[in-house]
Amino acid sequence: MKKCAFLLCFFTIGFNLWSESVFTLDARQDIILSSAALIAFFGHYLIDAEPTVPGVLGRSDVNFLDRAFMADLDLWRFEPARNAVHMGFLLAPWLASFAVTGFDMSDGFGTWFLRGFDTWFTYGVMYAQAFLFTDGITRTLKKVFNRYRPFVYLAGGSETQAFTTSSFPSGTTAMAFMPAAFLSTTFSAEHPDSPWRLPVIVGSYTLAASMGIFRMLNGEHFLTDVLAGAAIGSLIGWAIPTLHRRVNENNNGVVFLPTANGIIVSIRPGSR
Repeated sequence: MKKCAFLLCFFTIGFNLWSESVFTLDARQDIILSSAALIAFFGHYLIDAEPTVPGVLGRSDVNFLDRAFMADLDLWRFEPARNAVHMGFLLAPWLASFAVTGFDMSDGFGTWFLRGFDTWFTYGVMYAQAFLFTDGITRTLKKVFNRYRPFVYLAGGSETQAFTTSSFPSGTTAMAFMPAAFLSTTFSAEHPDSPWRLPVIVGSYTLAASMGIFRMLNGEHFLTDVLAGAAIGSLIGWAIPTLHRRVNENNNGVVFLPTANGIIVSIRPGSR
């Protein structure tokens, strides 16, 4: 439900619906990106990795960096704070976009919606692609690495729940940093001169980082799990909007070109 809430939230970000967005869709590029995103999303089902029963494990079996930040399992620890962060992700994009663009429906809801439909649809496709890539990649890596969670080591290897071997990377952290990067990238591109630009970036990444910290304090992830999840989410949240950047006289465009022999990513400088 929380991931669905993220998806619905960012599907409906109303960045300046009264003017042309700096992002646009391209049929060939988006067919390839969407197909790849779906493959990534469902690909982990093809990997057979049944959880194994841990042997005798202890803190000494963990590398020194992760060992320093290990915490015992407590799924309810900081639960109110985690819920507050989720709500922050739901509300912050709306509040930030309203503060900059307003929400003027004086001409009627129908006119407002039709004027902004192209932007809404473009953002919806971009976010759907980013969501599918992030979720699919993290789930696949969990099965590939099959890493025990911190509480397994602290319990001496006696924990055998189904999710004990899905520690690396942190999917929750990745799904927090992806919308943070997505929001920061798109907002900065749409409103490069806005005084809200820095607060939006700092605020969204602060919320995302707090989610990773909560996962460690709850004993569900190591530091390296969280760092990997943050890197994956940030990369995808930045890359998908960047690939959809419109080429015009004011900016460089990153273009995704399918060819008979493969795919070319090129940067086209705008005319001056």
